[in-house]
Amino acid sequence: DKSSAGLWIFVTSLHVTASRSAPGGYLAMAFRLRCAGFILGHMQIRIRDANRNDLESIWRLNESVVPHVNSVSMGDFEVFLADAAYFRVAVDERDGMQGFLIALAPTADYDSPNFRWFQQNHVEFAYIDRIAVFAEFRRLGIAEALYADLGETAATWARWLACEVNLRPANPGSLAFHRRVGFTEVGQQEIHGGAKRVAMLMRAIREPQE
Repeated sequence: DKSSAGLWIFVTSLHVTASRSAPGGYLAMAFRLRCAGFILGHMQIRIRDANRNDLESIWRLNESVVPHVNSVSMGDFEVFLADAAYFRVAVDERDGMQGFLIALAPTADYDSPNFRWFQQNHVEFAYIDRIAVFAEFRRLGIAEALYADLGETAATWARWLACEVNLRPANPGSLAFHRRVGFTEVGQQEIHGGAKRVAMLMRAIREPQE
């Protein structure tokens, strides 16, 4: 059960602390942990599966961070809820929404030019379609916690986390965050008739199987 109690992790500043002896070695330090709960200073958060009751808050959060993510409808989120390989939320001790992350398996039927780029150029990846955190909860390690939980969850079927970050219009904060947590650029592309240029990023979550 993905919402069951698991390992507690202490997050200080912007770093997730984990042991180098975790299965998978250095690739696994922050990405192969069962992250059901976290303590951030004096604030406790939990990561659980999203449900239909969360969708209005998720939609409002998503729309608040456009154009760093694309605007989508409530109907689109209902499809994600049914079909996404990973759709989880970070909540506080009263189940209040703090942020969410959606990721897709490489076999997903998803009409996105960025997702198709990864399908055409890579295998065994978990595609991060979108992540967002409410403004009052940013810089508390919540995004790192969601990525750690995704890495642990997806490690059974993926070797890589994959995503894109806008270069035009620029999103320097997101680019710096992804570099800090170990993502590297593997390509660029222009989309929407040149209105956007994105950097394609990947991060290993486990070593190759022999």
